[in-house]
Amino acid sequence: MKKGAVCPATKILTFLSKRHMLVILHALADKPRGFSDLQESLTINTATLSSRLHELEAEKLIKRISCPHDSRVHYYGLTGRGNKMSKLIGRFAKL
Repeated sequence: MKKGAVCPATKILTFLSKRHMLVILHALADKPRGFSDLQESLTINTATLSSRLHELEAEKLIKRISCPHDSRVHYYGLTGRGNKMSKLIGRFAKL
């Protein structure tokens, strides 16, 4: 590894250690969910949830899905990468 480079594992673990990241990924593990549903079930304030969803989307762990019937409605679901991460986190929980 180059001098000054950050280990990829360190980078993702630091990212996931931010408040609410793991609970959001866990909440999306079974099915895509809407913003309001996430906010109510996880009791996270609007600004924090919005920020965390944008961060997770930027890391390609989740994707925003538009409702085909109403363009104002969006759902959030795990990407392939997010699904792999969710399963890995599940393995840690069993230790």
